[in-house]
Parts: sequence; C-alpha cells; structure tokens
Amino acid sequence: VRLAAMKRHIHPRSKEKDISLDDYRVPNATCPPVAIPSLGRKDKLCLQTLTLLRWYKWDMSRVHVFIDPQARREDGSLEYDLYWRYMKEHSFGEVNLHPGGQGLCKQYNRIFEFFADESSLVVMSDTVPEILMRRKRSLDMEQLPQEDLQPLVSLAFAMCKSMNLRTWSLGACKSAKNMQPGAISRKCGLLDGNFFGVDLTKTPHIVLDHSGYTTDVEFSVKAWSADGGMIRFSGISAMHEY
Repeated sequence: VRLAAMKRHIHPRSKEKDISLDDYRVPNATCPPVAIPSLGRKDKLCLQTLTLLRWYKWDMSRVHVFIDPQARREDGSLEYDLYWRYMKEHSFGEVNLHPGGQGLCKQYNRIFEFFADESSLVVMSDTVPEILMRRKRSLDMEQLPQEDLQPLVSLAFAMCKSMNLRTWSLGACKSAKNMQPGAISRKCGLLDGNFFGVDLTKTPHIVLDHSGYTTDVEFSVKAWSADGGMIRFSGISAMHEY
C-alpha cells in the first residue's frame, strides 16, 4: 500500500476505494505498546527513538526498553543500571525498562513472551531518528506528519485483521528511488525490523532460534510461512544508520 503525501490516503494496489487515515484518527485512543531491544546505545536510544516517539505524541508509559541484565561494560558496570540512570536523567523516566535476553533472538522471544496478553505490539530499533515519506511524483523525502503516525499504525493492524495476517512493517527501502513498484530488491522483500507491528492474537507465536544478526530475515520467512503474506507500506520508511 502507498501513502499519498498530498491526499493522505492509502491506495491499495487492488484498485478498491481509497482508505483515508482520517477514519483511524480516534481522539484519546490507547497507543499500542512499543518494544525496543537495545544494548550499548543508551544515548542514541534517548536522542533518536525515544525523542521521535515523544514528538509523535506517543504515550511514553506504553514504551518498553529491553536490556540483557547480565551485560557489563569493561569497567564492570551493568548496562541495565546505566540505561536506568541515563533515561531518568534525560527525562524519559516514564519509559519502562525490563530485563531482556542475551542477543537479539532471545530479546525478541522475551518481548513476545512479555506481551503475550496484549492484542498488538509495535517493535522498533533503538536508533530511529526520523520517519520519512516519499513526496508524490518526486524523489524528495519529507517527515511523516506528526498527526499521522498513530492512525497509520491503527490502519496497519486493521489491515492485518481483515487479511488474517500477523505482521506489517514500514518499507525496507531507504532511498526514494526505490520506493515505488518495480524497484523492489530481494532485501526489500523482507519486513523492516526497524519499525514493524505484530498481531499477537494470532497463535502460535513465532519463536526465533537462528542468528542474532538475521532476526528480521528469520521473522519475515516464518511469518510468511505461517500466514502466506505480510503487509508493508511503500514510500514510507523508518530511517536507520547501518
């Protein structure tokens, strides 16, 4: 699906009627929880992802950061304690901090286990400075409007329900040149692990057990195998430095 910057409509490729984001603007709606696995990047977490979510007026008490409780710095200090103090000092005391797993696979499994009683979950990277969208008929990028993120997420989960799928993500493409049909690489056939959502009512939940470096690949393949599809947005991407 493509988010048109000018009309603010979603255009399904099936050519059915447009779906307006306005239909998903619910005043005082409860934000779905956001889970952020992290390690060794407390400064970028606060400066980028947490600052971004606050700018989009997300309920920060619904944001959860997961840290390996056994991870230590060379001086012996625990990463968990450093994160807790740093988040307090930088005005993110309302964000929840939880013991996670060792490595990204165990982090994800811990996250899905922790939120098993929730109906939906958003997972983000700890280094997302902005969410950009491709301008209509242009290769220029612009910031996703402040008021559009929450209804966009609501729309994504509604589409999952209607199509009996468990997962969606923003586009894996980061270049405006590739944010159009016909320019999708093999990598861009995957979900974007920097910003994706999971409908947790679909069971059994996916368990990751391969490399911590390819969790987005494994999750994409297992979601596709389980459901026969996934949802991604064309022309809108969570930026991230590799």
